[in-house]
Amino acid sequence: MNKFNRISATVLAGMALYGASGASHGLGYGRPTSRAILGETLSVTVPIHLEAGEDVGNECVAADVYFGDDKLSSAEVQAAVMPGGGSNRVIKVVTRKFVNEPVVTLYLAAGCGAKITRKFVAFADPPGTSLPSVGLNVEEPA
Repeated sequence: MNKFNRISATVLAGMALYGASGASHGLGYGRPTSRAILGETLSVTVPIHLEAGEDVGNECVAADVYFGDDKLSSAEVQAAVMPGGGSNRVIKVVTRKFVNEPVVTLYLAAGCGAKITRKFVAFADPPGTSLPSVGLNVEEPA
């Protein structure tokens, strides 16, 4: 009888957790692109994929940005949802404050009902660095 009670309790707990989980959300994050340069404002874009019938507005997005250990105030951070192709959207996060630490951390939460949060870490480039040239000049052998 004791074994039956344990099995019943386990099944009941599993059913309760299954029922409490709610609807499944198909929101997924893509690969972020960041522009973090010391002495300039931060700009990060993160693509998100939505399932059919889902939509995420600006009111459903929250971003917390840290320069080193210092958290920026919400007035210094702006997060906006921009259209993408099909069921994709792009979340753009920009700061009004200049990057003043080499390590930048972004906590991004998206979703109205159930929020999905991801942590992104970027290393700020020193000022004055330029990206390498995309095109290469190759000489033909004579």
